[in-house]
Amino acid sequence: MGAFGITLCEEGHFVSLFTSADHSTAASSEVLSMENYSHCTILISKGVGSAVTVIPQECDGFAAANFATFAGYSYAYEGIGVGTDVLSALAAGTTAGVALDSDTDTLLVFEIDATSLSDGFGFLRIAHDAAGASQFSAVGILSGVRYGKDITQSAIV
Repeated sequence: MGAFGITLCEEGHFVSLFTSADHSTAASSEVLSMENYSHCTILISKGVGSAVTVIPQECDGFAAANFATFAGYSYAYEGIGVGTDVLSALAAGTTAGVALDSDTDTLLVFEIDATSLSDGFGFLRIAHDAAGASQFSAVGILSGVRYGKDITQSAIV
């Protein structure tokens, strides 16, 4: 970290997990490899629409043929409405994921350490259970790069 804070574009790697859209059917995100990173922060910004539950899942590869829910994460939730910028205290995750109700302008933050993934499951994705139109987007920020370079390595190929 620099003297004036973190320069995310140099010290982190960004991956778009879900683009901002009306998600109306259950789906899973891009799969991230944690091989070269020690931590992943996932930001989910929800707008208008139906309630949705977001569930972190560990995977055994990019194809995600084998995946499982796990509770090895923490999360924080930001209140309702524009101008609310205070996150809740970190809470322990569960295999059920985290439910976001139909309120608009909410933010959910997942914090996941690579060491919390099970043996043989070095990959990560999120899934959601949207059954009605629910507008949200999700971005993963990988940090703690193991083999740093000026340009960070892809985590999705």
